[in-house]
Amino acid sequence: MQQLGPDNAIWDDGEWISWDEINEQIQYKEWRAKYPNADLSLVSIFEDLICTAEQYYMHTGKHLQVYGDIGELYGAITHGIKLHRNYA
Repeated sequence: MQQLGPDNAIWDDGEWISWDEINEQIQYKEWRAKYPNADLSLVSIFEDLICTAEQYYMHTGKHLQVYGDIGELYGAITHGIKLHRNYA
């Protein structure tokens, strides 16, 4: 782990806090505003999956077979549905 100091962190309440940690907290607040009932650990996976599918399509002109997974994650994030078990 990188040593925290004035070049990559701020001093607050007796300890160094990294900019990465601050940015992560800001991201979680934005996600919480956008998806108030979401399991926030799923949001980054959802957004990465959408980005990957889009990049693949832009590069190849073909679709990845992930739309069901994207839809299920969206339902879990926005409506709180429970994810199904694999091969259910």
